[in-house]
Amino acid sequence: MIYFIYFISAYGIFEIVSNTFHLSKGSIGAIGQSAKKQHRELPLNISDMHFFVKAIIMLIFGLMFSAAALMYFLHTDAYCIFAMLTFSLHGAYGLVQAVLYRKFLNVWPAAVVYNIPLIVFLLLYN
Repeated sequence: MIYFIYFISAYGIFEIVSNTFHLSKGSIGAIGQSAKKQHRELPLNISDMHFFVKAIIMLIFGLMFSAAALMYFLHTDAYCIFAMLTFSLHGAYGLVQAVLYRKFLNVWPAAVVYNIPLIVFLLLYN
């Protein structure tokens, strides 16, 4: 379980740093262009606004993943519930994204990857 928590912590920190970097670019257009370089699971011909929103959503998930890892290390009672909520929302986001951009094949493997933390958590916690 501890290796999983290290992974969750690293993933959260990566999302915070990378999406804060994108969001520091200033305008929505500049943020969108910056985020396009990282989020290649989305079609590159969609508007910069989509990538701007994606950067915000992924920053929030980074904060949630980091909080879940911190809650684990602090031995809080709410860790299990918060982690389950975080991983479920992350997986659901991946599935919604796949449905919205269903014609672009890269979103389907991304949806699977977005659900891996939930699957691993369920396997390890039971």
